[in-house]
Amino acid sequence: MTHTQAPTALTLDIALGEPRQISRVDLHTLDTERYPASSVGLRDWDVQARVDGQWRTVAQVRGNTAGMARSDFAPVTADAVRVSALASNGANDYTRIIEIEVRP
Repeated sequence: MTHTQAPTALTLDIALGEPRQISRVDLHTLDTERYPASSVGLRDWDVQARVDGQWRTVAQVRGNTAGMARSDFAPVTADAVRVSALASNGANDYTRIIEIEVRP
């Protein structure tokens, strides 16, 4: 897993080890009683899959206020998944990703 920061987005790349068919990504952001997702969690992001060496956007999430967001998309065979964090619900725009699940 690697991450890079671009001027407009922080990206988190997850290598899958080999090409796999995927059609869903679940993202868990910070969500506790003290720090609810609606106040400090990740709000906007793109999900990309690396298909034949090229990154393709397969899902976009905008306006999220929940602790977990499920992104379903048409199945693709990919060897990596990328989450590009664009904005959070907090004033400081920290990217608070707790867990990412990649599913068939």
